[in-house]
Amino acid sequence: MNKHPIAEEIEKYFREVYNHTLNLAGISFPKKEGLPVYMAVPQDLKEDDIMKRLTTHFVVKSYQYKTPLASNINRKAEQPRPKGTYVFAHRGCDEPDDIHLKKSYNDATKEKLLFVNTKEYLLITGFHRWKHKKWMDEKGWTRTSSLWSDGRLVSGYWFPSSGELCLNDGLRDGRDVDCGPRELFLG
Repeated sequence: MNKHPIAEEIEKYFREVYNHTLNLAGISFPKKEGLPVYMAVPQDLKEDDIMKRLTTHFVVKSYQYKTPLASNINRKAEQPRPKGTYVFAHRGCDEPDDIHLKKSYNDATKEKLLFVNTKEYLLITGFHRWKHKKWMDEKGWTRTSSLWSDGRLVSGYWFPSSGELCLNDGLRDGRDVDCGPRELFLG
């Protein structure tokens, strides 16, 4: 089966960082103008596993508003995703998408914007660190499409002064100037 040209790099990232074998042969890589970066999402890796591997591989600390992660995310409120392993396209910028800055979770969901959930956020920020040697969201925070079990927003960012990869809580109607969602495209 054919593989997309970027598939080998993503597979290598999963091997090196997560000690996870991923075969992207035959998996669709959706194309959308303005969203040039790809990430694969395997169903068998959970948020807690991803966070643990990121912090041990890159030797950093983590902060989580609630632990364990996977059981404290409101799955009923999440945007639907494909079953099995899938690939999505996104902008891949250091900070949240410029065109969505100041957009709250409420604004994004009202617009029916498809944007990264917690698992996808962890995978893309890890890939960004692995490939570019720096974390995403040092200045602003990414508003994910996930909610904590108490209804608060899951926000992701890198806190350089303490060396922490953070999944914090946030307000669903927050419109901070440097924060916003990261749009994705599934095809």
